Amino acid sequence: MAQRKFLLEGLICLRNALVTLGAPLLAIKAVDEQKAVDIALKLSEQACEVVTDAAYLRQDRTFEENLNEKLIVKRRRLTRVEGNVCVPVTVLCAKPAFNATTIRKVAWHLLEKLRLEKWDDTPNIHCETGSALLGGEDAAQKVLQEFIASRLNSYDQGRPLCDTLQCMNIDMELSKAADACKTSSALLGGEDAALKVLQEFIASRLNSYDQGRNVPIGENQSFLSAYIHFGMLNPVDIVTEVQRSSVRKAAKDAFLEELVIRRELAHNFVYYYKDTYDTFDCLPDWAKKTMDEHRHDKRKHIYTYRELEEGRTHDPYWNAAQFELVYTHRNRPVFGKLRYMCAEGIQRKFRKHIDEYVRKNYERAGRELMPSNLLSKEKKDEVGEALGPKAKRARKSAPRRGLKT
Repeated sequence: MAQRKFLLEGLICLRNALVTLGAPLLAIKAVDEQKAVDIALKLSEQACEVVTDAAYLRQDRTFEENLNEKLIVKRRRLTRVEGNVCVPVTVLCAKPAFNATTIRKVAWHLLEKLRLEKWDDTPNIHCETGSALLGGEDAAQKVLQEFIASRLNSYDQGRPLCDTLQCMNIDMELSKAADACKTSSALLGGEDAALKVLQEFIASRLNSYDQGRNVPIGENQSFLSAYIHFGMLNPVDIVTEVQRSSVRKAAKDAFLEELVIRRELAHNFVYYYKDTYDTFDCLPDWAKKTMDEHRHDKRKHIYTYRELEEGRTHDPYWNAAQFELVYTHRNRPVFGKLRYMCAEGIQRKFRKHIDEYVRKNYERAGRELMPSNLLSKEKKDEVGEALGPKAKRARKSAPRRGLKT
């Protein structure tokens, strides 16, 4: 529920921004992907173009591809707007990139060119129903429902589309999510909150980012991941603000390396390995062979889901991270290096359903894992450390060229 609350706060912020432009926001519930495609197709009959975020994860790309195929038949254009990364993956590299060195120089060259473009002008919108929309969400919903009822034909078993659409009352949904949320996170959703977090980071923590980001008990993280992932903050804006600041160059470079290069590399990975990015099939043969050889190794400690969740293990670092994540939910993510170490440790014990279990219970950072969580920048070393000396020997004897895992 923490994730749902965060998302709904973002929708309310978006709705308020759109109202000032005289543009309505209609949030519609769909029971499944096919229903969502059908609704978008029906609404597109009164439009010349459909605009969507550029998709990278499998579920989002499948939805986008299905929608585009059907829009082509209806002679409608689908435009993808890039908001996930600074440089679109296919522009940066036409094939899988095996390490950061492959893309670093090209990425910065393209980014500097893209930043020269004037793209953030506020449009002048003249909406005939603007006066009605200024009355608030109820008025906006009424105008939109009248439009749908008068312009669109029957949609589902002969019933008018307006009867079958489940239009969300965002304020009511947020109230329900807040009541059901078992954590007390101080992280608020929305662009306004995201900009405040960014400015606070630049003013108080960025200057020591290069030195303090790898200290687990420190507070030197940016806390921007969730905002970027859900489109509440554009990474290009972050780059602009960071480069404009007066903090030390070493600190800027360290942060921008993570924000630009490492995120680009992660998105490249999930884009070109669409079908296998979250399975063992994406691993090189040496890693799969080594893990299989150690499948039946005796473990000193075996835990249940409940014991892991409640932080009742032999590892004080895991226990501390779980307490912070589940009970206090402080405005700080689980420390990155600890996350890598623990993930490799529990992966061998709970191979099935782990991602689904985590997503359902706590994860605010994505409907699926974020691309940057699916690809670590030093996974080769992490897998070797998790599996022991034999894995390290296998890694050293493996070909140097290949996907970083």
